[in-house]
Amino acid sequence: MLAETDAPSRGYLALHQAEAACAEMALLEFGSGYALWCRILNVFLDAVLGEHDFTAPARDQAIAAQLRLASVSLAAGTSKAVLDLCMRGAYTQGYALMRPVLEAWKLMVYLATQPSAGETFFATTEDGLPRAPDRRSINRAIREHLDSEVREAYAQVQSVAEFLNDHVHPSAYGLGQTASSTPGVGVVGAHFNDRLTVSLLDVGTFGSILILQEFARTLPSRDVPWVRELGEIVRQRDEWLETRNFPPGWSP
Repeated sequence: MLAETDAPSRGYLALHQAEAACAEMALLEFGSGYALWCRILNVFLDAVLGEHDFTAPARDQAIAAQLRLASVSLAAGTSKAVLDLCMRGAYTQGYALMRPVLEAWKLMVYLATQPSAGETFFATTEDGLPRAPDRRSINRAIREHLDSEVREAYAQVQSVAEFLNDHVHPSAYGLGQTASSTPGVGVVGAHFNDRLTVSLLDVGTFGSILILQEFARTLPSRDVPWVRELGEIVRQRDEWLETRNFPPGWSP
């Protein structure tokens, strides 16, 4: 085997082989769940690569719209990276990478309600520091301007964020990834775990869908193919989670 050679990269090759074996097991067991996630990535492309009109009546609204689109683009790449980690048994790492996706959603909501804040992302203080609002300011502004359409989503995001914060640290939950079925023997690198796989599939698709739903929320018309496809994915995702003893929607 490659991992048994004396090559300088034997450590990398050994870890890679473990990941490949984990990915094979994950796809065999949860192929339909990964297929749903891949469809979400298709929707990301359709949403981002379409034509976008930034000729808003006000300059601040145009800037805010461009920043919202940039947030979707960032989330698309992050979503794919988390999917890769999920397949390769790097669950704690995948949880950690989902946190920027949730923060991107908050930024999108913030810019939708406070478009004048968009210009601060291109401004600096006299000391050369960015003027862009920090996370506390964004959370406070969102809470003050929540409408019924995003109130429930915000509560879910906060709950998921708390879950992620608890599980990205070297807790028993994360260190459990190194346990094997043989007492006293640990595992280096990837280690397939069906429960953690479903959990990260749930969290990853939840955050990705939420970003796309928020982007669609401020479109002039939601009667576009990718929005309809997203609605179908949401329905099928809930059905898939039910078959895995998860309730519809995300629940920590």
